[in-house]
Parts: sequence; structure tokens; C-alpha cells
Amino acid sequence: MGIQKKSKFGDTSIVGLIIAAVCIVIYLFALVQAVVRLYLSVDQRRSTADYEFANIANLAESTGRQGFMDEQFIDTMNNALASSRSIEALIISGPEGEYAFERQKGRAITWVNNSPRFINDVA
Repeated sequence: MGIQKKSKFGDTSIVGLIIAAVCIVIYLFALVQAVVRLYLSVDQRRSTADYEFANIANLAESTGRQGFMDEQFIDTMNNALASSRSIEALIISGPEGEYAFERQKGRAITWVNNSPRFINDVA
């Protein structure tokens, strides 16, 4: 009888070991999947930002030729920034200084010595 109890206990520990191994494999698969999804998401956001920046730069160049920092230029830049999904603010350097455009005032740009600078918010 004592031998049968040890045998049953041994079978139970093997089943538990198999279940634990399956759980670890599932956990590792989920972890790898999360890392891959995060990487792809960041890569997609970077591509989107690059595309939007190129469009806004071309728009600024073409609109700036008609009149730099006039009402139409300012409206065009504000509209382009509002329609952007990934760009929060722009700093445009012109012949007479630097000009800041923000989606929400005070959120992405700070002024240092009368010059706009992006807020370095790591948190």
C-alpha cells in the first residue's frame, strides 16, 4: 500500500510539472507577442510621424512662399497641426526669429530667452 501512495504522489507531481511547463510556455509566448506588438506600434508611429512631418514641411514651404507668417500661413500651419495624429507642436525658424505652433498651448513648448524649445517630458 505504501508503494501505491508514492506512485500516486509521483504521478500527481508529474501532472503538476506538465501543467506548470505549459503555463510557462503560454506566458513566454504572451510576453514575446506583447514585445513584438509594442515594437511594431512604435515603428508605425514613427513612420506616421515622418510622413506627417514631410507633408507639413512641404505645406509650410509652399504656403510660406506666398507670405511667411501672414494670417493664411498661420491658419494653414494650425490646421495642419490639428489634423496631424502624431505631431503635437512645430517650431519654425524664419528670417526674423523662431515661431511656435502648438496643438494645446503650453503642453509641448516652453520659451527660454525668447526662444521656443520643446518640453523634454520623459515621465
